[in-house]
Amino acid sequence: MSDQSSTASNVGSHNLNTVVLQGVTAQGNINITQITGRSAEYKEITDRIAELEEMLSVIPETNVEKRQSYLEKLEAARKQERDFRDGVLRLAATFDKITINTERLKAAKEHFENGRLREASAILDTEALGSDQDKLLDAKLRKEQELKALDEQLLNNADEWLVKAQITTMQYDLPDWASLAVSYFDKSLRAKETLRNLSEYAYFLSDQNDFQPAIALYKKALELAETDEDIASIQNSLGNLFANINSFVEAEMAYREAIKIHQALAEQDPDTWLPNVAGTLSNLGAMLSDNHARAEAEAVFREALGIQRELAKKNADEVLPDLARTLNNLGILLVEHQDFDGAEAAFRETLDIRRPLAAQNPDAILPELASTLNNLGNLLSENQNFADAETAYRESLDIRRELATKNPDAYSPDLSEALNNLGTLLLDNQDFDEAETICREALDIRRKLAAKNPNAFLSDMATTLNNLGLLLRVKHAFVEAEPIYREALELWRKLAAKNPDAFLPNLASALNNLGNLLSDNLAQAEAEVAHREALDLRRKLAEKNPDAFLPDLAMSLNNLGNLLSENEAYPEAEASYQEALKIWRTLAVKNPDVFQPKMATALNNLGNLLINKEAYPEAEAAFREALDIRRSLTKRSPDAFLPDLAMSLNSLGTLLQGNESFAEAETILQEGLDIRRKLAEENPDVFGLDVCETGINLAIVHQALLQSTHDERHHTAGLALMADLEQRLALFPPEDETVVEFYGHLDGLNADFEQYKKG
Repeated sequence: MSDQSSTASNVGSHNLNTVVLQGVTAQGNINITQITGRSAEYKEITDRIAELEEMLSVIPETNVEKRQSYLEKLEAARKQERDFRDGVLRLAATFDKITINTERLKAAKEHFENGRLREASAILDTEALGSDQDKLLDAKLRKEQELKALDEQLLNNADEWLVKAQITTMQYDLPDWASLAVSYFDKSLRAKETLRNLSEYAYFLSDQNDFQPAIALYKKALELAETDEDIASIQNSLGNLFANINSFVEAEMAYREAIKIHQALAEQDPDTWLPNVAGTLSNLGAMLSDNHARAEAEAVFREALGIQRELAKKNADEVLPDLARTLNNLGILLVEHQDFDGAEAAFRETLDIRRPLAAQNPDAILPELASTLNNLGNLLSENQNFADAETAYRESLDIRRELATKNPDAYSPDLSEALNNLGTLLLDNQDFDEAETICREALDIRRKLAAKNPNAFLSDMATTLNNLGLLLRVKHAFVEAEPIYREALELWRKLAAKNPDAFLPNLASALNNLGNLLSDNLAQAEAEVAHREALDLRRKLAEKNPDAFLPDLAMSLNNLGNLLSENEAYPEAEASYQEALKIWRTLAVKNPDVFQPKMATALNNLGNLLINKEAYPEAEAAFREALDIRRSLTKRSPDAFLPDLAMSLNSLGTLLQGNESFAEAETILQEGLDIRRKLAEENPDVFGLDVCETGINLAIVHQALLQSTHDERHHTAGLALMADLEQRLALFPPEDETVVEFYGHLDGLNADFEQYKKG
C-alpha cells in the first residue's frame, strides 16, 4: 500500500506584510463626538443596533436560522457605526485642509459640524455642482486671461466634490454608495488634481483592494508633493501597494526612498522621525521576506530593532508596541530561515512584551497578542512540538473568539484564521472529529466574508476548503471530499488568472490534492491529468525559485509516481520516485526534521514499486531505510509518525513474508499490528482497515510457520487473529471493495487452517 502524500495549503497567513496607511486627525475646534451625537444618520445606525440587539435577545437559542439572520444584520450595522465615525473623522480633516471660501462649503461645514449630513449633502447639490463645473470648464477654454481666477474656482469645485465623495463613503443606505463615491472622486479630479484629492481617492481605492488605480493616483500625488514629509508618506504608501501586488522591485525602491527621507529628517529631529525610520524599515523587511530575500530582510529587521530598542529606553510606553511588531515579523522570517530556536526566542520575547501591554490596553494589544500566539503555534507545529502548539493555538483562539463576539466585522477574519490553524493541527494529530468541527466553523465564517469582500477573502476560503477536503479524504469520505476539492480548485484558478505570481503555487497544490483524491476513487485518467498539470506548474516555479518550490516539486513527482505505479507504468513511475528521492535527500541534509519524513515516504513508495518489478533486494533496502527513518521520527513525535511507522513495518513484513523470511516477518508484522490496533482504538473509522491489512499478512505468516514447524502456537494465534479481524470487518460496509478483498483472504486462510487441522 503506497503512501499518498498531499500538500495542504498554508495554515494561514502571518500578516507579515500588514502595514497601516498614514493616520488622519482633525485639527481645530471640531468636536467629533458632538457631530455624531447630533447626526440623525448616526442615531439611525445606533438605534438600529439597539433594535437588533433587543430582537436578538428574545429569539430562542434553538431558532438558529433566525438568530443567524439577525446576527448578520447586527454585524453589518456595527460596521456601519464604526465606519461612520471614521468617515466623520476623515471629513473633518478634509474641512481642516481645504479652503472654505464658498457659501456651499460654509453651509456644508456648518451642517456637518451639527451632525446634519443629509443637509450637507443636499447643499452640495449634484446638478448645481455639475452645472458649475461645466460652466467653469467652458469658461477656461474661452478666456485664457481669466485662467488664474478660474483655477481657484475649480479648486473650490474640486474640494466640494471631494467633500461630497467623502460624505458618500459613509452613506451606506445609498444604493451603490461605493460606485457613487468613485464618480464623485472622479469629478473632483476632473475639476483639479490636488495632493489632497489624489491621496484621499488613492486611500479609498486601496481600502477597496483596487491596488493598480490607487498606485496610479499616488504617483500623480507624488508629482504634486512639495514637502519631504508628504513625499516620504506617499512613497511608504506606494511601497505598501507594490508589496500587495508582489511588485517587489518597485516596492523596494519606494520604501528605500521613504527611508532615505526619514533618515535625513531624523538627523535634525531624531525623537520625531526615528520611529518613522524604524517603521518603514520594518515594512521593507516584510517585503524582502515575501520576496525570499531572507538574509537582507533579517538585516533590515535587526536594524529596525536596534533603533526601537534605543527609543524604548527613553519612551517605553510609545515604542514597545512597535518593537513587539518588529520582533514578531523577525520571528516569522526566522521560521522561513529554518532558524527555529531564533524564531521561538523572538516570538517569546514578543509575548513577554505584549502580555503586560494587553493587561493595560486590551482593546489595542489583545489582537496583536493573539497574532503572536498564532505565529508561535505555527512554529511549534512545524517543529513537531504539537502539544505546545495546541496550547498556543487554543489561547489565540480564545482571545479571538472574545474579540469577534464584541466586534465581529473587525475580528471574524482573525477568528477564522485561528480556527483554520487549530483544525489543521488536530488533523495532523489524528483528532479528526474535532478537526472537522473546527474546519467547518472556519469555512462558514470565510464563506460569509468572501461573499462580502471576495478580493480580500476568497483565498482564505479556498485554503479552508482545501484543508476540509484533506480531512475528509483522510477519513475516507471520498464522495464528500471531491466537491470540496473541486470548489477550492475553481477558486484558485480564478485567483491565479488575476495574480499568477501570488496564486499559482496554491493552484498547483489544489491540483495535486484533487489528483490524490481521484486516484483514491479509481478515476485514474482524470487523476493523471491533474497530477501532470500540477507537476508542470511546480517545475516552472522551482526553476524560478528552487528554495521555495523544490519541496513541492518532489511531492508532485512522488504522487505521480504513485499513480503510474498503480497503472503499472513502472519505468516512468520509478523515474518519478527516483527524482523525488534525489530532491528529498538533498533537502534532508540541510533540514532533516522537515524533510526526512518526505524522504521516508519516497523510499516506502519506491520499495512498493520495486516489489512489482520483482527487484526484491533493492525493495528490501528501500523499506529498511524508510523504517529506520520513521523509527527515529516516532521517538521524537509518536503522535505524528506512528501511522507512518506502522505502514513501513507492514511493507517490510509483507516483503519478508514473500521472501519466506517468516520468523523476522512475524516479529515485524506483530509490531506493526500492535501499533495499528492502538491507533484504531482511538479512531476505528480511519485505522480499522489498516489493522485488518496487517492482521491478514500476519495470519499468512502464522499459517506458513505452522506448515513448516507444526508449532501449535501458530495455529492458536492464527485462529484468534482471524476471529478478531472478522469482528473488525463487520463494522465496515460489506460492499466496500477492500472489505470484500479482505473477506476473501480470510476465507482462504480459514480453509488452510481447517485443512491443517484435518490433515
